[in-house]
Amino acid sequence: MLLLEALPGEVLHIVEGKSHGFESLSLMISETKPGSGAPPHAHQCEEAHVLLDGIVEYKIGEKTFVAQAPYVVRIPANTVHSFKNIGTKTINVIGIFPKNTEAEIDPKAK
Repeated sequence: MLLLEALPGEVLHIVEGKSHGFESLSLMISETKPGSGAPPHAHQCEEAHVLLDGIVEYKIGEKTFVAQAPYVVRIPANTVHSFKNIGTKTINVIGIFPKNTEAEIDPKAK
């Protein structure tokens, strides 16, 4: 598992599926403080977000909406998206990808 601070206030745990015996599944576990979140970005594959707690503002393509946990969000492939914790407590979001390596999810990753 790779641990990194994506931005101030957001810690990511990257779980590459190949390291756990999966052929087409990887996870990203985000711990996101109030006011923080993921900046606009896109992936070559679709993604699911499982919002476990809290309240989040999502921007997916041209659509902006607020989701309150528990909630599942579908993000289509090649679609610019972002999210921001608009609540008062640290939240957890699980990102699910149908790929087994970080390089397949984000070709710019090492």
